[in-house]
Order: sequence, then structure tokens, then C-alpha cells
Amino acid sequence: VCTAVDETADAATRRIFPNPCSDYFSVSAANTAVQSLRIYSANGALVYESRGEPDEKISTQDFSQGLYTLELRIASELVRQKLMIIK
Repeated sequence: VCTAVDETADAATRRIFPNPCSDYFSVSAANTAVQSLRIYSANGALVYESRGEPDEKISTQDFSQGLYTLELRIASELVRQKLMIIK
């Protein structure tokens, strides 16, 4: 039975900045590679997909303002995090 989730270790291994963003954001993971990155709109549509690149910088010029969900594959984990884009 799982009674708690340790998010501290998870948050320490990945970095998404700046958040909120307007023109671009970067993704990095400490001591491991990001294998894939997907971005979903608020309605669940896939709007961006890439293979993970070290310290990847992603332009948000073609995205509308709003809340998005990032889905990162890091090692054997699937991590989801919210991203706010402000225009």
C-alpha cells in the first residue's frame, strides 16, 4: 500500500525553466538524459513532440497562451508537469 509520494527526489532530477514562459523554455535533467518530451494542450491534444536533447530549449512562439502539460520520459520514469505560457 502506497501512503506517500516523495516528490523531492523527482523534482531535483529535472528542471523546466522559466515557468511561466513567453518565448521559450528549457528542459534539463540532472545525471540522466531526457529520452522524450511531449506537450499537451489543456484539451489533451498533442501539440509538440521531440526526442530528448541535453538542455533542450523549446520555442513557444507558435503556442497560444494557456496551461499545458509536459510529459517527460526520464530513464524509466514518466514525469508530468504543468507549463504556463503567457503572451
